[in-house]
Amino acid sequence: MFAIRLLCLVLIGASAALPAAADRAGAVSTVAPSAGIRVAAANVHEGILVRHRADRRDATDRRAFARRLLSRPGRLPDVVLLQETLGTAQRVGRALNAHPRAQAAGVEFVVATRTAHRVVHGACDGPRTGRFSLLRGSSILVNNRTVTQIHRRGTIRTWGRWSTRARHLTGRGGFGCTAHPWIHATIRTPGGARAALLVNAHIAPAGPRHKTRALTTLGRELADRAQRAPGTIAVLGGDLNLTRCRHDPREGERLGCAVRAGHRGLIRAGYRDAVRSLHPTGPAGVAGVARRIDFIYTLGTPTAAWYDRCYLAYFVKRWRCEAERSVFTRQRVLLRCQARSLRHGRPGDGCPPATFRRYYSDHPVLLATIT
Repeated sequence: MFAIRLLCLVLIGASAALPAAADRAGAVSTVAPSAGIRVAAANVHEGILVRHRADRRDATDRRAFARRLLSRPGRLPDVVLLQETLGTAQRVGRALNAHPRAQAAGVEFVVATRTAHRVVHGACDGPRTGRFSLLRGSSILVNNRTVTQIHRRGTIRTWGRWSTRARHLTGRGGFGCTAHPWIHATIRTPGGARAALLVNAHIAPAGPRHKTRALTTLGRELADRAQRAPGTIAVLGGDLNLTRCRHDPREGERLGCAVRAGHRGLIRAGYRDAVRSLHPTGPAGVAGVARRIDFIYTLGTPTAAWYDRCYLAYFVKRWRCEAERSVFTRQRVLLRCQARSLRHGRPGDGCPPATFRRYYSDHPVLLATIT
């Protein structure tokens, strides 16, 4: 048992109050080495620079995401790292909280970090001249029954470039800054209290060199913070927009591939790809899957991991998904359902109702247990 100091801290848009400590890192002892934290990560495409009113109004995709994540066996997640939730994190949280498992457990997923988009001047991974776009579009949600304290929170800034459809909003030819949120928290696990540092990454999508630098910065900053808090579980998760392997992104990932510099740097620093370390091959593995850009990396030890491999079944080139496990077997159907979700909020035009109800994003969910 350990004491929980209840502070009436109202987090962003949440009806549940989360116990919190002062804005400092608290020392938390490890009760049992096997006590693992449960972390989910997903780019839910619910709030991006280019706004879609119909998508905000319709909750079908958010309910589909909640079903897909919370129907997994095992404990409910302690922390959910969400990308592309600019102004919408509360809505995703409400969908999770309405799921029968969350209701039965008395769990609320509370929004712990803000989102915003503004134009600033100053520093972004070094000083920048003039004014530039600063996007904080990712959010961290925490389980109010297991995350008992948030000691500190902040962001790590990286410079990057956005794709052409958003450049009229970023200016500077698409270049701008991303503020990736992080928290340092105490998490109650079956084996006792654990301290965890979690960074929610969403690296800007254009330019391999910029993406490599951003990933290097995030890995270094997290490792430095973890080193100052011994015994802390360190997790870097999210949409890295960078495949692990150097090959045609339409091809399946290979076990013996040439690893890209950004990922190679993380591996050399001691980070482990949670899914790949436990499921390298076979029907649950990463080998044979094209365009894998979503990851959960950790300096700890993954003891369980899953990613929604058969949601985008058309990316699976080896150990293909059976029909009953597949959601989208053809990319054009996914794109039609995404367009209907974003622009209309209802099925139609090649996206039938049953398929529309199963769509949640153009990225898969990831889930890992880490000690």
